[in-house]
Amino acid sequence: HDVPNVVLVDQLMPKCSGTEVLEEMSDYISKHQITTILITASPEALPHNVDKQVDMVLQKPVSYRVLVDLAKQLVG
Repeated sequence: HDVPNVVLVDQLMPKCSGTEVLEEMSDYISKHQITTILITASPEALPHNVDKQVDMVLQKPVSYRVLVDLAKQLVG
């Protein structure tokens, strides 16, 4: 199966947080060396160890153009 180059999650989701999703996926992410990006409206409210879980934190609002440009840079 195909492995993604990037995992992009929002910190505030209905059933769990973005950091919880990344924690659940951590073995897979590490094994496949996947870049992780977390989007949040409140970076100051993130867990203190978030820098160990994510490669990049983006603060909302994030424009579509910024996401596309970032994806192009990360994918190659």
